Parts: sequence; structure tokens; C-alpha cells
Amino acid sequence: VINTNGARWQGNVVGNNNAIFNDQGSIWNGDVLANGGGSNDLTLIDNFGAWGGAVQSNFASIYNDAGSWSGDVISNGGGAMFAEIDNSALWTGKVTSNGGGIFNEAGATWLGEVVSNGVGGNYAEIDNYGAWAGDVDTNASWIYNLGGTWTGKVLGNTGYLYNNFIDSNSNPGGINHAIWNGDIIGNSGRIVNETGGFWNGDVKSNAGTITNLGIWTGSFTSAGTVKAENRINGAFTNNGLLQLTGSLAG
Repeated sequence: VINTNGARWQGNVVGNNNAIFNDQGSIWNGDVLANGGGSNDLTLIDNFGAWGGAVQSNFASIYNDAGSWSGDVISNGGGAMFAEIDNSALWTGKVTSNGGGIFNEAGATWLGEVVSNGVGGNYAEIDNYGAWAGDVDTNASWIYNLGGTWTGKVLGNTGYLYNNFIDSNSNPGGINHAIWNGDIIGNSGRIVNETGGFWNGDVKSNAGTITNLGIWTGSFTSAGTVKAENRINGAFTNNGLLQLTGSLAG
């Protein structure tokens, strides 16, 4: 299905196991009720125009390549099949439930909170290389801020959350210097500010493990474990374990 030449499509995607394209200058208004789930591994929706509608269920690939997408991600993946949403432009909408992969590419913007990442024990991943604005309400899997700026509080984390995650291909040695702006309200998992990373925000409560290898600006209140080196700019209230893994004179 191709919506092209500035056309306007009004209607939901009830089911798709092939390919749908919304071309540049064209408009699609409708929810994605079901994408993928069949035997075609190449099933996709590719938007270059303006799409208005929620992603109710995705078990394949959705690309927002050059346009704008306005709609919540109600359900992405969560089963045996891997699902992905890749944003290279502007996406406005909450991530209500993610059990697959969501990727916000360099130069792209995502406006919306992460309500839940990690569904039913399945591997789920959110990668940000651009600009993401939204709180992390619940993370039970993996969130990587690899190269851009994430602005939002961490309300609850039982999984793994990395700022300036060092990847040999996309962020060797931490050269991207990713930035996270936001307080940590609750953590019982693992949060890492990697070498070269900047975290600006207070730690209000920590029952898990927080590791700082970069520059952290904000006060700490911790009953869990804090592993620290390089620099922490802020007051420290420790009722747990503080481990200095290197110099704090960075």
C-alpha cells in the first residue's frame, strides 16, 4: 500500500503482513491496530510524511524516516518475534508498553514518557542517539542513552539504564558525551553514567546500584550501593555502601 502525491488516507491499519508507505507530503490518519505477526519477516510500515495515530500492536518494523508521527506506542513486541520502531525525524507520543526495540536516531526527537519498558520478562531495549524528552516511569529491561540528550526523571528502575553507553561502533571510548537531565526518584536496579557522560540531577532514593564514571551534578541520598570516580558535584547522604573505584578529582 502506497499513499503518495500529497494524498490523505483516513483509516486504521487493521492488519499488515506486507509493506505500507506514507510518502513525503502525504498524510495518514489512523491507528496501527496490528502490524506483523505473520510469516513475512520483511513486514514494515515506512512513514515519510505525517502520520497521526497510535501504534496499538507491532510485531514487525515501523520506520518514521523523514516526517512526523503523532501517537502513543501502546504495544511494541513482547513475544517470541522481535519488533522494532525506528525514529529518524519527530515522534510525539508515550511509550506505554515496549517488549521489543525502540531506536531514536541521531538528529531525531522523541517527545513522550516511557510508561513501561520490559514486558513479561522479554528482552526490551530503548536506544537514544538524538533528543528524548520524557520521564522513565518504569524500566525493567534496558535503556541506553548513547549519544544525545535525555531530559526526564527516572521514577522507577529495576533494570539497566546507561548514560553515554560505550559501544565500539557507535560510541567508542564515550566520545559522544551523552547527557541525561533529570532526578532519580527511585532505583532498585542498575544505573551507570559512563566515562565521558554527564548526568544532571539529584538522586532522591537509591536501593540498587548507581555507578558514576563521568561527571555527575546533583545531590545523592542512597541506601543502596554507589560506585564512584571522576567527579560528583553535590551533597551526599549515604546509608548504604559507597565504593570509590578511582579518583574523584576529575
